[in-house]
Amino acid sequence: MNSPATSRPPLLLAHSYYLVYDEKQTRKMKPYAPLGTLLTAAFVRARGHEVALFDSMLVSGVEAFEQRLDEVGPCVVAILEDNFNFLTKMCTLRMRRAALGMIQMARSRGCLVIVNGSDATDRPDLYLDAGALAVILGEVEQTFAEFADVLAAWPARADGTTSRAGRRNPVESRTT
Repeated sequence: MNSPATSRPPLLLAHSYYLVYDEKQTRKMKPYAPLGTLLTAAFVRARGHEVALFDSMLVSGVEAFEQRLDEVGPCVVAILEDNFNFLTKMCTLRMRRAALGMIQMARSRGCLVIVNGSDATDRPDLYLDAGALAVILGEVEQTFAEFADVLAAWPARADGTTSRAGRRNPVESRTT
């Protein structure tokens, strides 16, 4: 899935609202598109980053996220809640467990994880303790794009590092 131009894994953007975990909304069966996540993906793509998406709305459970991680092989995962609709406040404890599980799945694969959402904003330590690198407070598009720019650049510039992007930058002998 890597773009030949960048040879970097895409960024994986997701949200953690699973309709299947919300009985009331499942009965109504009026799912919503994750507009905030999609807007952020478009904003980041416009800055030249390759982006893959995971839409949890209609999948059977958090296991589908694990499968998407393996398909995409990202080095950065963003779990961005849709601050445009009320569903992010529904079944908070169940959706929190899903988000924390997603963080742990991504971290177990060596991914850096950035999160955003009302619950993460209210309880950032829960998300940071689960392995998130950062919690974005407030509007996400510009801030995540800045993270993406920095994280995309560092492996190319840092001697003595390797990354999931497959770039190896050996430390060269330097004479003084």
